[in-house]
Amino acid sequence: MAVYRYYFLDTADHVISTGLIDCDTDDQAQANAHRMLAGSDHAAIEVWDGSRQVHYENRTSLRGS
Repeated sequence: MAVYRYYFLDTADHVISTGLIDCDTDDQAQANAHRMLAGSDHAAIEVWDGSRQVHYENRTSLRGS
């Protein structure tokens, strides 16, 4: 299990809040990020594994899902 850091972002991609999630894979981290963004009022989310960006998603992309 890996610990990923996520960042909720505003419309200018400035960090609003951050936290940690435990996931077995990058795909699981991406799926969790998608659900977290959908359940929030934030503009976007990023997920990182150390210095490697795993996922970025903004609210606009949620409309198509």
